[in-house]
Amino acid sequence: MTETPEHHCPGCGAIQKHNARYPWYFCGACLKLAKDFEGNALVFFNVGAMGGMGWAYSEQPEQAMSTTVSQVLCYINNRKVVVSEARFGGIVAQPYHEGEPEKGSIGEKYFVKLTNKTAVERARAKPGER
Repeated sequence: MTETPEHHCPGCGAIQKHNARYPWYFCGACLKLAKDFEGNALVFFNVGAMGGMGWAYSEQPEQAMSTTVSQVLCYINNRKVVVSEARFGGIVAQPYHEGEPEKGSIGEKYFVKLTNKTAVERARAKPGER
């Protein structure tokens, strides 16, 4: 029997359990370091038992910006990452690789990009102002 390989968190190097679906995921401690382009801290959460991911700014968690996102493009330790809902619940962050499409698998409407000033302003706008 072969052992499942371990992997190292791309943010801090901590050893993590291998996950074939998410081979380069960030550890939970690094996920808590997620920030937008301006350096504002972010939080992510599952919105219900049937799935869905939401996000908010840490200083305003009660004002969730969206509860219908598939992915959020942001930064961990100044590195672009894609945060998404894990297959069976939970939240997972993985490195973003340049050249990947900057929209989620279910369309740009559900992909929140927080990597430049214009995108951050758009994300912070009220739904009718976007």
